[in-house]
Amino acid sequence: MKKLLAIIVLGLLFSGNANAENIFKCKIETAGGLNKLEYIIKVDDEERTLADLNVETGKFDGTSNMINPIYKGELIKFSNSGNSEVFNMIVFKNATKGSGDFFTAIYYKDINGYRTEIFTIRINTWVKNNPITVYNHFDNLITEGTCE
Repeated sequence: MKKLLAIIVLGLLFSGNANAENIFKCKIETAGGLNKLEYIIKVDDEERTLADLNVETGKFDGTSNMINPIYKGELIKFSNSGNSEVFNMIVFKNATKGSGDFFTAIYYKDINGYRTEIFTIRINTWVKNNPITVYNHFDNLITEGTCE
């Protein structure tokens, strides 16, 4: 009986961890195929709330807005030059592969401490090869690829 109970408990623990993250591995080619990028996108499935606070009081008040749910994520970007960068993401729609909805997120990159580049990500999760579109708001550039 103890062995059966241990097997059930371990099974529940491992099955809970197996679905703890939503992960995409994406490939993007830019500049006519000369520059190849690879993204690994990982999203924690813990729901959060994004809210704005009153600057003077630092508190949530009647003028504050909330977006719920959002998720925290991480994007690791690899280039064919051998460089890699890691970014934090805010995920607005944490759609999984085959779910019939868009995966949508943003991440940003500080440049020289005074300029911020914002990137929007959209993945069509219901289409074969999960097409990804990345929009760079600063340079007004769109790059496209596929995800596994």
